[in-house]
Amino acid sequence: MTKESKANSKLSIADAYLEHRDVLFGYFAHKMLKPEDIEDLLQDTFIEAFKSESKRVIQSPKDYLFVIARNLLSKRFALKAKMRTKSMDEADFNHLSSNAVPSDLDVHYRLKLEVLAKCVDTLPEQCRRVFILKKFHGMSQKQIAAKLNISTSTVERHITIALMRLNALMAQQGYNDSTTVEASPVVRTLK
Repeated sequence: MTKESKANSKLSIADAYLEHRDVLFGYFAHKMLKPEDIEDLLQDTFIEAFKSESKRVIQSPKDYLFVIARNLLSKRFALKAKMRTKSMDEADFNHLSSNAVPSDLDVHYRLKLEVLAKCVDTLPEQCRRVFILKKFHGMSQKQIAAKLNISTSTVERHITIALMRLNALMAQQGYNDSTTVEASPVVRTLK
């Protein structure tokens, strides 16, 4: 056992949390979460770790906190991806298929599509493939998982990462309105 791991094992969850809270905050912030979401995740991380500590001895409280933080973040991303996909599936987009789109909107959507295509090209290869199969080809997560020989949870993670990055990139390009990439008529009309 190294000096650091011996010292780490002597810490309680509360001590480890107080000592590493800023690092945990940075970890969540790096994932582009809102400050209020970060605070919720920090609190949930501490509570879950504290409950576990009352049931068993935690050998490495710092490592345990980070494992819980990563798991909670993954669950949150998966839940958001499911909620977004469900709301898209339930939405009525029939009005968008009409050829009676005003020309100024048509030009706007074409320009936005060009920007979106450039942003999609910047995604990591596997993430880009998953996003395109899901959003442009309308494949289910199970179908994508089978086609790419990956798990459905990996598909969910790639979709979540893609949406977060694309929303940020589109905002940088001046498309920072209230619609997300997923809810954008540009993406919806491509299906």
